[in-house]
Amino acid sequence: MTSRFLKLKLAYRNVNPLIRKITIGYGVWIALSVLVTNLQTDNISIGAHLALMLTGFPAALLSLFCALDGSVLAVILAGGMGLAQWLGVAYLFTRR
Repeated sequence: MTSRFLKLKLAYRNVNPLIRKITIGYGVWIALSVLVTNLQTDNISIGAHLALMLTGFPAALLSLFCALDGSVLAVILAGGMGLAQWLGVAYLFTRR
């Protein structure tokens, strides 16, 4: 158990600081949007979905094809797609 934790800790140290900041920042943004979506107000949940789609543009637009209703699933899909896109951009930016 301790060796797994140590390996994860060492792997986390080797991550580029830019990628770490993007992961933490966008992860907090996703968590906040999911929290707001759980308020069960239709307009707020649709707004959270749209906000994540706009910040994760263009990859997060694919979440419209999966779930269009502004549900928690739609927010998580948009957030995951946006996070994957921004991590890819950050990875390509740090490879220079």
